[in-house]
Amino acid sequence: MKAREADDRACSATIGERLRHLIDTQRQPNGKRYTTRQIGQAAGCSHGHIADLLAGTVAGPRVDTLVKIATFFGRDPAYLIPGSLAGFVPASEEVAQIGFRASRLDRESLLGVRSLIDGILSGQIEPDGPGPST
Repeated sequence: MKAREADDRACSATIGERLRHLIDTQRQPNGKRYTTRQIGQAAGCSHGHIADLLAGTVAGPRVDTLVKIATFFGRDPAYLIPGSLAGFVPASEEVAQIGFRASRLDRESLLGVRSLIDGILSGQIEPDGPGPST
């Protein structure tokens, strides 16, 4: 199976399945898999909590923990955070990634992005290329 197909399949999976995918595909410099202890230490939680996330037994995982785990693996936080935890259900993975990238901006930058989006929605600014089909 191609790596892209595996990534696409993982994107429709649960948090635990996505985390398992990261553990199975991302290696330490020495070629070994990361342990739940290493991931927990990087995320500021116990290795038991990481095991519970993998098992799918955490009812409401904290967004900040998922962000730290995704960052540890060099992935966009949208990879691990379902829309229901983010406060919206994105139309696509791309929309989720844009939203989480924007969440790292300072207030002034966010206001600039909002102004740009408002301009596009009002028709005052032409989008840069074709948008999604409706």
